[in-house]
Order: sequence, then C-alpha cells, then structure tokens
Amino acid sequence: MKKNIKEEDFFDEKEKKIAGKQDEEMDTSFLEPKKHHFFAKFLIFLLILAVSSICTYYFVLDTPKKSYITVINKLEKLSNNSSKNQNINYNISTNIISSDSNTQKVLDIINNIELSGITNHNNNTITINNIINYKNEELLDLTYLLDLNNKMLYFKLNKILDKIIKLDVNNEIVSNNIEINENDYQKLINSFINDFKLSLENANFKRTITKLNNEYVFKETLLLDETLNKELLTKLLHDDDFIQAYAKFTNTEESKISDELNKELSNLDIEVTTLTIYKTIIKNEILKIELYDENNNVTIDKGNNKYNYEFIIDNELTYKGYIDINKNKLILNIELLKEKLNIKLNITYSKSDKSISPLDTKNATNYTELTEEDLNKIMKYIEDNKTFKKLLEDLGLSQILNEITNM
Repeated sequence: MKKNIKEEDFFDEKEKKIAGKQDEEMDTSFLEPKKHHFFAKFLIFLLILAVSSICTYYFVLDTPKKSYITVINKLEKLSNNSSKNQNINYNISTNIISSDSNTQKVLDIINNIELSGITNHNNNTITINNIINYKNEELLDLTYLLDLNNKMLYFKLNKILDKIIKLDVNNEIVSNNIEINENDYQKLINSFINDFKLSLENANFKRTITKLNNEYVFKETLLLDETLNKELLTKLLHDDDFIQAYAKFTNTEESKISDELNKELSNLDIEVTTLTIYKTIIKNEILKIELYDENNNVTIDKGNNKYNYEFIIDNELTYKGYIDINKNKLILNIELLKEKLNIKLNITYSKSDKSISPLDTKNATNYTELTEEDLNKIMKYIEDNKTFKKLLEDLGLSQILNEITNM
C-alpha cells in the first residue's frame, strides 16, 4: 500500500528521495494522494447528503402529526374493512379463573362451553351457523340471520324444528321508528375521525428521542388540551354529517345536538391529558402507546405479536392483560385486579369454502306463536340429549327438568 502523503509535506519528502537516489527516475506516486483526497471528499459529501436526507425526513417531513394521522388512517381503514360477502370459520372458547371457589364452580361450566361455525356479513344482513358444544359434545346446532334493516332476528333450531322463528330486536332507539343502517354507523365514525384529523393541524406536539427496552426510539406526544378540544368541537359543530348521524343515534333533534356542542365550547374546563406514541426510528414501527392524566393512565406496548395493556384508574392499577394475535388466532386476556378475576378469550378464524344455507324468512313464525307441539319437540330434544342432561346436572337443575317432564 502506498503511503498517503499530505500535500504540505510533499516537497520535503521529495527532496529526501532525490538526495538518496540521484540516478533513479522521478517518483510520480505523489499524484496518487490527490486521487485519494478527491474520492475521500466525494464519499464524505455523499455521507453528508445521506445523513441530511435522513434527518430531513425524520425531523422535518416525518413529523409527529404525520405519525398520528397515519395511526388514525389505519384505524379508519380497519373500521371500513369488514369481511363482507365472505364466509368465515370461527371458534370461540373461554378460560375464566376466580379466586372465589364458589364462583369458580359456575365459571368451570362456562369454560366448558365452546362456540364454532361459519359467519357471513352481506350488506345489512349477518348470517351465523353456530354449533354449541359442552365438554366437546354437541349441545345445540343453530342458524341465525340478523336483518339490520328491519331489526329482526331469525333463527332455526337445527335438528329440532323445521320452522324459522323470528324475534323483534328493536331497542330503545329503534322503538321510536328511527331507521339506522350500516351506512349510518359508518357515517358517524368517518365524520368524527375526519374532524379529529383536521383538528390536529394546530395541535401541540412534541418529539424527543428516548430509550425504550434498551433501544433508542422516537417519543411523540400529543397534548389533548383546551386548544385541541376547542378545535374538534368547533369542527363537529359545523359538520352536518356528524350532527345528523349523532342525532339519529341518540334520538335527539339536530338543533339540540348543536346546542349541546355550543354549551361544551363555552364551558371548556379540560384536565390536560397527553397521548404518547413510542416508535422505532428507522421503520416507524409503533412499540407503545400511553394515555396519561393526573390520576389515570392507560398503556399498550407491543412485543412480537403480543400487545400488553394496563389501566390505572384513580392512581390504582385496576386492569391489565394482553392481546395475542398470531396468524388466524386471537387471544384476549384481561385481569380484573379488584375482583380477582382473570378472563381469557380464545378466538380462531379463517376463510371458509363452505356456505351457509339461507333461511326462508318469508314464512317465519313469531316466537310467541309457537304451538304446543313445537314446545314438546324442544323439550323432547332436551330430554334425549345426553349433553343437555350433563349441563343441567352440572348446573344443579336436573331435578327441575325431571319435574317439568313428569307434569
């Protein structure tokens, strides 16, 4: 390797060579340092350019506001992205544990019940074929159809009755002849999300670099203060879509919704709350979300496919647990610390090639119009079904069943 000679030492070095070797041809290696010097400068320039570009992106273009908008957009996409016109296999089971032994006896029965089947969501109709098992044995085979437009639930007791039974599922809102469909739900959600995103324009953000789990990360904090709340309430007040949808849901006149928003605006007394996102510097992957005020704190942090969460209410850890998402399986765990109760919900799901047999709702029978023969068929199924007998025995109701059947 040739020695890299500084330009200012060049002549001293050259004179020594001439004095020692007068007869030798002049050494031209002194030209090479200039080549190295040029390429070194060029590489330094490229490095500075790269660092500048990265810094410009992460500290100028990739602002905290952009991070929050990205998260909100993902949530909005999730709310709009349903499995319509798809048949989905599902399986649901629980594992609930209590510190109270008497309570646990009942919970053990619940833990032995498992739901499985196929569901389909098509426009304003949800169809479910549901098999209920108890201790791995079939208890009931049911098919439901929920008509969101007409607010009617239709179901068939497969293997028991050939009739389709209907049930009016009108709730307090619908009972006042207010028609709410899926588009109304979407309208309410989308209008609120859009107004919230617009409110972030003048919100107070702060970005710092901190250490989380031995890794340097971005800490991006949004102040949910009076400024943001005022901006949001103002936008909601002038959003006709939101007011119309909210009035419909609450069975309230639109003018009263506007009056309520104006009242909130004139009496803003907001306890400052911070919403903080922790994310990786390079990949922008969210690692932790924290919602904090003086007395309450909610944290959600990610580890692999697992999301751990904690709820601190009135400065006391009240709930904690995790959500584990792995391919087509979801596990929801919640620990109620005051009640000393741990609830674990296991859900598996996948697309299904099977279809659900449609229910003939035109000839459905109201549940109040079931005949004595229909009721006898239901009772006979319960009597003859060993799984049903086992469930009633575990519930301590077998004696009641015997009394009813002997009447």
